[in-house]
Amino acid sequence: MKALYHVLPMQYVSVAKLHNKLGGEENQNTVRKLIDKMAQDGFVELEGNRRLGKRVLHSDITKKKAY
Repeated sequence: MKALYHVLPMQYVSVAKLHNKLGGEENQNTVRKLIDKMAQDGFVELEGNRRLGKRVLHSDITKKKAY
């Protein structure tokens, strides 16, 4: 849940960005699994840009979750 609050204000999320936002508490493999779970739940796109990461989807539901 903590990861979701870091991700929702961002435009693009990558494993390295989220790992840094979490302060290195989780290893990168776990962060990758979290991003995949967010993609399945519809918070980020399934396909991503290799350089930027996966695009975060902004909708009314995600805005309610973020704030």
